Amino acid sequence: MRDPFFNGRGRLMLAALKATKSVVQVTSAVQLIASLLLFVMMLSLVKEGIVVLAPALKYTDNGVLGGLGVGWIVAMLTLNGSAVAATSVALFNADVITVNTGFGMIHGSRLGAGFMVLLLGVLYQLRGANRKDALSTGVQTLLVAQTVHLPAFIIGYLLLARSGVPEIPITRVVIGTSILEFFLNEPLALIETVLPGWTLLPIGFAGLLYSFSLFDKSIKSAVAYQDASLFERLPDWFYYPVTLFLIGLLVTAVTLSVSISLALLTPLIARGIVHHRYALPYIMGAGVSTFIDTYFAASLLQDEAGQGMVLMVAGWVALVSLLVLLFAYPAYERLIERLTDLLLEHDKVMKLYLAGLFLLPLGLIFWRM
Repeated sequence: MRDPFFNGRGRLMLAALKATKSVVQVTSAVQLIASLLLFVMMLSLVKEGIVVLAPALKYTDNGVLGGLGVGWIVAMLTLNGSAVAATSVALFNADVITVNTGFGMIHGSRLGAGFMVLLLGVLYQLRGANRKDALSTGVQTLLVAQTVHLPAFIIGYLLLARSGVPEIPITRVVIGTSILEFFLNEPLALIETVLPGWTLLPIGFAGLLYSFSLFDKSIKSAVAYQDASLFERLPDWFYYPVTLFLIGLLVTAVTLSVSISLALLTPLIARGIVHHRYALPYIMGAGVSTFIDTYFAASLLQDEAGQGMVLMVAGWVALVSLLVLLFAYPAYERLIERLTDLLLEHDKVMKLYLAGLFLLPLGLIFWRM
């Protein structure tokens, strides 16, 4: 007997679903291109704005610990570590801050970036998800940053103080230095002519935030139609720590957004599709490739020392992550699990932890002023 679904109405519904999916994919592609154009334009505005405000911005150059605090707190307040890291590269490129402060700001931007993932988990909890499943990804993201990035920060700074930052031959991004410049030079010149010079930096930074938001939205739309049941049919080797580490690294490298790669993970855990214990190596991998967009910004600015600074940060984070993964993962997993349980099962401890997330970077800033 013929399935009644495949009558005229059924075929019409299938055609409508396919058309909707096609429209979403086209819209996502347009948003993706627009976000890249906007990123390049806003980075140029930030660069020009820094030149105008350079004398007033000198106070931001308050050493490696002060830079760590600034990058940390601003990333949490703006819910965007990538924009903070890109701005720190632009400040360094304009000689407003030293390499020490820039190094600290980039690391700080990663320490604060996980706060957005925690807030996303809060939203899932408010919608009825289990507290631990909803919040564990955000908590683990913060704990991984604090237990991996901080050691990498200390080791990297000691090396930086001893031998300086390596200068990497400029990696000219062809699309960024030819086609994009051709289309954006005239609009940029018009904006810089119309707007007062002091407004270029804040407008450029706000534009960077929006460009990353638009980029994230385009990626989310593109994956919205993917079947979550796929994760229930994966082989056992898929859940090995090394495999999950590589997947986290790859997903973040492809999407150029750690917020997206972790935002994809949060609902899967909140809905019980993926167990929260599998998130840890994935988060570690995402934390390594998250610096790709910052390196892209340094490349657009044609800053050899800036590229070297970003690679130094990423290299030490990668090394510490791999050492933990290959030689101490069981103990590290138990540590993170116990800390996660402690924070999620005791409200007072969680409140103290959240207070520390804001007070510690503020303390670093004011201590260095």
